[in-house]
Amino acid sequence: MTAPPGRLFAPRLPANAGSCIARTLAAGGPAAQFSRMLYAPEGVSPEVIQLQVRRYREMSAAEKLACADALWELAWDATQAGIRLRNPAYDDAAVTRAARIAFNRAAD
Repeated sequence: MTAPPGRLFAPRLPANAGSCIARTLAAGGPAAQFSRMLYAPEGVSPEVIQLQVRRYREMSAAEKLACADALWELAWDATQAGIRLRNPAYDDAAVTRAARIAFNRAAD
């Protein structure tokens, strides 16, 4: 299973989104608290979290984009697999339509 051509439901951020997010985090606003929550998964030691954050900061933009693309494809494949399990009579086209609907609703 692969993502549809053009990735119709992949998020599209403005070119300056990264700098806006960085300014918000630096200002210590509500997003800063949210950012801290993102890096505190249950059962993961602080040392591992620090290593992961350091690696993310060392990544080039291309590496980060490759990770995001791989996660998007994983989400697409998992969505299609779930739809197939719940609807065994669906053909490939119906599964793709249902997955696109699910991804479209994810933004809500």
